[in-house]
Formats: sequence, structure tokens, C-alpha cells
Amino acid sequence: MAGESFAGDWFDKSDDSRCVISPADCLSNWPVDLRNSAKIAERLVLFETDAGIPFVRKKFKAKKGVFTLPGFFAKPDIYTAEGKNAVSFIQGGFGAPAAVCALEIAVVLGCRCLFVFGLCGGVGKELEVGDIVIPTEIVREEGASHHYATSEINAYPHDDLLCELKDYLSKTGISNVVFGKTVSTDAVFRQTKTKELSWRKRGIIGVDMEASALLTVAGYHKIPAICMLIVSDTHDLENDVPWRWGGNGFAKKQHKAIDLFVEFARNTALL
Repeated sequence: MAGESFAGDWFDKSDDSRCVISPADCLSNWPVDLRNSAKIAERLVLFETDAGIPFVRKKFKAKKGVFTLPGFFAKPDIYTAEGKNAVSFIQGGFGAPAAVCALEIAVVLGCRCLFVFGLCGGVGKELEVGDIVIPTEIVREEGASHHYATSEINAYPHDDLLCELKDYLSKTGISNVVFGKTVSTDAVFRQTKTKELSWRKRGIIGVDMEASALLTVAGYHKIPAICMLIVSDTHDLENDVPWRWGGNGFAKKQHKAIDLFVEFARNTALL
């Protein structure tokens, strides 16, 4: 006999009861003085790539904080680049649940504007490894975000941040930037050729694992957020070319993209 199905909408906007496990609970084991003083910068860059933290430590002299980010999953170190507009940096957890956990704790500690930098697979036929993708709309095929917003809507970057980023990137003169629709998924090994072809027909150009969840959760907390992805691999959907990650020059292109995005985070007029 089939069991009861819970498929459907998991978000109840009328539910304002307390969370059984809250982000604040993750701070409960800290000494009171640390709990009261622990802060991160209002501007947070959350990396969904291993390349981010080593780069900002070297390029922006980001200093390691005295405490790690407490969390239900990973507990990453926190780095901050001081200056007129301080920016903090963390390595977000890989996959939507872990990434959302990191963001929820960061919000408790003072994040007021979110900048997500990650990788994506190139679904769009014209994309090449190293191209920069700015999601203007993200289809939510991961599960975490469906506990923060109704299922029929997609995730979107903050309008003002998107306009500002478009203007900023146009002034840099770089040509390998594409704005468009992407998708976030939990199932890496169920990105079948048929599914990706259907994505392409719907105008989707890239796929990652965290962006839609992070932007949805930021929206839930009324925090402006935007995402930059760099194409780490392209998907040949017409032929049987074996999948391959990265390529010559990818590391250098990724560092350049991180540099651009961090400078944007440091200088945005939104805060």
C-alpha cells in the first residue's frame, strides 16, 4: 500500500511559529561576551568555489576572524577585508541545504547584502568555459528554497543590484559576460540529455546547485542579493562528446571574475 504523499507546496506563509532549530541556537554554546560581540560585515561575499578564499586573502588582504561561522553543517572560517566599505567572505556549503545553513547564520551575525559567486555548467549552446553568467532569473529545482517561498515563483536578483552590476561590467570592457536564466538542481547525476535539452528550449543557459536557494532565502529575509557564476564546464547535447570540467586558462579567468565581483561588492552604492 502506498504511503501518504507530501508532494506539493511546502511553504506556509501564515506559519510564524518558532523554528525547532533556529540559527540563533547555533550560537548558544558560545561564551556570552563572544555571542554579544561576534559580527561580520554587512556586505558578504559567499563563495561556492574553492578558489575564492585563497584569492581574497592574497589580493584583498582579507584577514581571518577570531571565530568560525557556527552552523548545523560546515563551520567555515570568516575573512574580512577592512576599509571604507568592509566586506566579509565565507566558503558556503556545497549544495543548497548547506549553503542556506551558512547564509542563515551569516544573517544572524549581520549580513545585510549578499553577493554569491559560484560555478555553473554551460547549458547554453554558445557558452564557453570561463564565460561569466549573471542570472537574471533562476528556476528552483533544488529543495531547500521551497521551504522559504511558494513553489510557483522563480528566484531573482535584487533589481537595483542587477542594474548596477550591468552598468559596472559594461564599464570594464570585458566581453564574455552573459545575462540570462539559469537553474539550480540537487541531482548532479540526473542532468540527463533530455532534461538539459528541455532546459535549453526554456531559455536556460546555465546550471548550478545553490544560487536559487541563496537568492530565495535572501529575499525571505529582505536582504538584497545577486549572483555571478563562471562557466566551469560546457555540455554538448547534440553529440556524444565526453564531459570534461575546466580547461586551459580557467583558473586565471576565475580569479579575474572573482576580482571583478569583489570590487563590485566593495563599491556598490546600495548600502
